[in-house]
Amino acid sequence: DFVDQARKILLSRDGRKIVLPVDQIVVDADGKIFESQFPMPEATRACDIGSGSVELFKKILSTSKTVLWNGPLGIFEEPPFGEGSRALIQFLDGLKATKIAGGGDTLHMVETLAGKHAFSWLSTGGGAMVEFITHMDLPSLRWLSE
Repeated sequence: DFVDQARKILLSRDGRKIVLPVDQIVVDADGKIFESQFPMPEATRACDIGSGSVELFKKILSTSKTVLWNGPLGIFEEPPFGEGSRALIQFLDGLKATKIAGGGDTLHMVETLAGKHAFSWLSTGGGAMVEFITHMDLPSLRWLSE
């Protein structure tokens, strides 16, 4: 559904860009946990972002005036796979910016990782929040204003 939209952003020259993780924490069939670059090794599953991705995202976020977080970065419910998210929450805690987290899974992650204090605003509406910010419109709000 979003592949064409992502392709347009990647090909555009208007300053927008999509930044993807550069590494990941994976688990193999024997339960061994290790950091891996892309492409992902066979017979592994990705469970968190890696340290290189954390540093990349910190660098990008360091100049941001507004941060919108929607969705966990790893399987935070299973230690140690919340470390990427935890590191970025700790970084955001010291960042002088408006920081918004939205969505049920995101708020559960923030609560689990004790990161509520790092955000200016928390919203249970993830998809609706993104939809409103993207289009400045929601059918339910339109209905209420009529």
